[in-house]
Amino acid sequence: MRVFVNCKWMGQELTGTQRYASELTRRVVLPGGSRPVLVVPSDAVVPEWAQDEFLVHRSRYRGILFEQLALPLLTFGSLLVNLGGPAPILKRKQIVTMHDASFVRLPETYSRRFVLWYKFLYRSVAKSARQILTVSRFSAGELAEFLNIPVSELRVVPNGSDHMDDLPTRRPDLNIKEDQPYALCVGTLAKHKNLKPVVDKLRDAGVTVVIVGAAGSSRVFQSEGGVSDDRVIVAGRIDDAELKWLYSHATALVFPSLYEGFGLPIVEAQRCGCAVISSDRASLTEVGGSGAVYFPAGSPSTAAEIYDRIQSDQDFRTNLVAEGHRNADRFAWDASASSLSQIIGEVA
Repeated sequence: MRVFVNCKWMGQELTGTQRYASELTRRVVLPGGSRPVLVVPSDAVVPEWAQDEFLVHRSRYRGILFEQLALPLLTFGSLLVNLGGPAPILKRKQIVTMHDASFVRLPETYSRRFVLWYKFLYRSVAKSARQILTVSRFSAGELAEFLNIPVSELRVVPNGSDHMDDLPTRRPDLNIKEDQPYALCVGTLAKHKNLKPVVDKLRDAGVTVVIVGAAGSSRVFQSEGGVSDDRVIVAGRIDDAELKWLYSHATALVFPSLYEGFGLPIVEAQRCGCAVISSDRASLTEVGGSGAVYFPAGSPSTAAEIYDRIQSDQDFRTNLVAEGHRNADRFAWDASASSLSQIIGEVA
């Protein structure tokens, strides 16, 4: 059976989902040592590694026409692997990755139209897909409950952390002084990321906060008391080399999210030698293991207190960083790709 990979994610901005699809696709090897065919939409930017090692088929379509029409027609009779988001409803011979059930648990974060579409899509695809994958045991339980299927029907193929090892490091063009301590936050202004309450508490405690990924101005984080926002640096989107520099120089990553299927920034930070402070919600304790300090998501002041201890107690920070690196070693892309290759072999 020929195997195709849905590469719609190549036409999207890089987030955790696209990182997952990219790192697994470039490593997957089919039974017998062959490579799958990559199917890309018309607007995709095909990376060099894909051009060099894979047969790439570029569709004339993009968006939902590519996803729901072109893919099932092109791959008729063959196995399709979906790693980075929605899958075609009309396709039966496919492996589908569902990263989380956030649209069910926190529907207020999304538009009503988005929630209705994803509920319909996931339920429809789950009835016919040969195998459903997800990224953590937590997500497996959440999706099994939503889809009303046994959790044993889902296979967990987690993210890796070792993509950080090969990245170059480049200092971003931000107003950060040499050796200036700062807390790093990675996330958007979506409600479930829970950024503003924690950023406000850190800033009020005199902590400089660098925020990566959040849209909009630092004025978003201005408190009702009118405290200056000079200590909040909103970096927006930066490249991987700049993010690695921020991880490597931060006093701690503060990750206050209410809901994550995996929480990739936690293991990225741990891999780069950054102490991690995380909320205790969803998959985060599963992913962060003993290499993070956890706080109740509804108690942002506790996060600020933990940050103060990390900054003032060098032994505590050193031990936390070492434990974090050991934890990140649990998550390797080669191991996840090997699991994926095995699953493809079983399904095919």
